[in-house]
Amino acid sequence: MRVMVFGKATEDSKMDGPPTPEQLEAFAAMLLYNCVAVAVLANAGAVVRLVGVLMWPAVALHAGLAVWCLASLRRGPDPSLAE
Repeated sequence: MRVMVFGKATEDSKMDGPPTPEQLEAFAAMLLYNCVAVAVLANAGAVVRLVGVLMWPAVALHAGLAVWCLASLRRGPDPSLAE
């Protein structure tokens, strides 16, 4: 449920402009969450051998979300919101 709340918080309503500073904070939190999820799931699959049908697709999904968050962070804040 928390992931869905974060997803809604990071949703860019303009879709064509840079994110707001509040959205950048949410992107940073999502980036941290997804990086930790990739590390934990990859460790569980590769080292502990807890493998299921959706283990590696979940790792790929979280890795893709981490890349998306990083790309959104690299765009930077909307300059029109600068004080």
